[in-house]
Amino acid sequence: MRTRPFFCLTAPLALAYACVPADTRPPPGTLTMTVSPSGALDGGVTSADGWTITFDRVLVALGNTGFSDSCTVYGEADYDRIIDLGAGNGQKLGILHGLGQCDLRFRVAAPDDQTVLGANVTEDDRQAMRIPLTDPYELQTGSQTGAGASFDIAATATRAGVTKHFHFVYRRRVRYQRCTPDAPPADASIAALAQAAAFSDSGAAVDLHENEEVTYDLRIEPEGLFRDDVNPTSAALRFDPFAAADTNGDGTITLDEIRAVPITTIRDAGAIEASTYEVDDAGLLRRGQPVVIETLGDFVYELLAPTLVRFRDVGWCVGSASGRRGPG
Repeated sequence: MRTRPFFCLTAPLALAYACVPADTRPPPGTLTMTVSPSGALDGGVTSADGWTITFDRVLVALGNTGFSDSCTVYGEADYDRIIDLGAGNGQKLGILHGLGQCDLRFRVAAPDDQTVLGANVTEDDRQAMRIPLTDPYELQTGSQTGAGASFDIAATATRAGVTKHFHFVYRRRVRYQRCTPDAPPADASIAALAQAAAFSDSGAAVDLHENEEVTYDLRIEPEGLFRDDVNPTSAALRFDPFAAADTNGDGTITLDEIRAVPITTIRDAGAIEASTYEVDDAGLLRRGQPVVIETLGDFVYELLAPTLVRFRDVGWCVGSASGRRGPG
């Protein structure tokens, strides 16, 4: 049996720690995780139906970044951070240390009082995102009433002198794993790709060597809320269904209003198996139940919101969203 050499600390530290074993493992590699906005945060985007969409502010709370057990883990970033995407590219998320081929794991989740504040984020922002509220997709469960905000996205769309505002708050926790740096093929079903990735034994998002230093970026694409398909490679941006949802003409589009728009105005209705994977206590993915998409609100909240996070620019990860959907 291999033994480790010991060294002893001199007083006064020796009184507290006595003797500790020396670490004889090889030096790890270092992975720095950063977060960047898509180009839509700078100049906005133009939808396929002619709307210019800009983003007033985008906040996301994410982190708890770590490795799978397939590699040697030295240290993980087991905390969350609130990122204001308007603060620019390459914002620090966390630093991990390890060796070998690893799957990367992280989450989007409402902040708590220990969540680190990123650039331009204030204590008032954190407290506002912590307030537990209910919506049609996040209900009261037992003693827990609603949830705080994981994403808080404020957007403005204009066309031919008409202006519409859309404020979207997403309250679910999404755990991401099985990441790949490759963009999904345009003709691929995200459900099929996610299923293949979730239940295979292969896949390593990270390959860390001794003393190696690498940086991987997570790109957040808030414009993904307006895609007409879950697959970002083949999707187009369409705002007409959102504009039509503003039936009272006040210029502000609400979640309740887009829940009144039939999904058939965009695509076929029915059960769509995507972002419907659950994570067990061991961190393993298992297949969930298909989600029946009936309205534009269902499509945006249930399916599109978890796809806003991209891995290393165009890649993606299998997301498993937790939460309880309301009736109707």
